[in-house]
Amino acid sequence: MTNSYWPNSIPSPSIGIDLDGTIDEAPTFFRLLSHRWPGRVFIITFRDDRTKAEQRLAEFGIRYDELVLVTSLEAKADVIHRLGILIYFDDQDEAIQHVPHQVNVFKIRNGGNFDFDVNRWLYSDRTGRQV
Repeated sequence: MTNSYWPNSIPSPSIGIDLDGTIDEAPTFFRLLSHRWPGRVFIITFRDDRTKAEQRLAEFGIRYDELVLVTSLEAKADVIHRLGILIYFDDQDEAIQHVPHQVNVFKIRNGGNFDFDVNRWLYSDRTGRQV
C-alpha cells in the first residue's frame, strides 16, 4: 500500500498501538496516525471484553486492521513478534520490556508512569535501573 506520504520504494511496516493509557491519552494523534498510516494497524490491548474495546476505538475514530486482546502485559511482546510489527506504542514498561530489539518502541507518558509534580519517570526495579 502506498499513499502521498510514503514513496513507492519505502516498505509500509505494521504498527501496534495499546488502547488504555496510550490511545486514550492522545486520541487525536492516534486517530490521525491510524488513518494515514500506509501499513497495517494492530491494536493490542490487555482486556477481556472485545465489544467494549471496539466501542472505545469507534468513539476515538481509530482505524485498525485487527484488534488483539491479550491476557497479560508480557503477552504483548509475543503478539508483536508473531505479527511482525516494527513500531509499537504503549505506556507500560512491563508491556514493552520484552519487545524484540528490532521494534521501535514509543512510550506514552501519563500519570501512571510519570510524576508530573517532580518531572520524573516512575518505574520498578523489575523494569528499570538507575543510571
